[in-house]
Amino acid sequence: MKCTTSDTHTMHAPAWLVVLICFCTESASAMNCFPRRRPIIFSIKNFVNTKERVWTYKISKPVRIRCQYNLMRFITPEHIVYNRTFVYNGGRQSIVLQGEFRTQRRDRMDLSTTDLEPRFLCTETLIYMANNASCGVVKLEPARNGTVYYELRVKNTYVSTVPD
Repeated sequence: MKCTTSDTHTMHAPAWLVVLICFCTESASAMNCFPRRRPIIFSIKNFVNTKERVWTYKISKPVRIRCQYNLMRFITPEHIVYNRTFVYNGGRQSIVLQGEFRTQRRDRMDLSTTDLEPRFLCTETLIYMANNASCGVVKLEPARNGTVYYELRVKNTYVSTVPD
């Protein structure tokens, strides 16, 4: 499916699908499908450190944003700056965001705008990453007590059709 501005589908996935992806992966054994805690801490810096588009393939909550991808501008050991491009209300938009990597939690980064007065948006936690880093499940905790939700993100090389 191609991303067009006239398409009115929303980008979302049932919450059960995201939970299934999170728990029934390589980290779950045949005898204990639902581990008490996540034994592997994935590096969000390693996942986002790519020159290719990273598509938001599915979101666990209904949204009106479509065809969303992130494209890195530059990365340092402390942070990443990237463009987030998406279709909203029939028009393509792009915003510049900055992720600050946490030194104590390598699976997390704090996301903010790059305006003159930066605004904290959310904390992203990489809770799953494929062995080849082709995709990952990201938990998003919005600022101001927003509802936690999950995104399945896939690198461009591994996308056969453009996500809705």
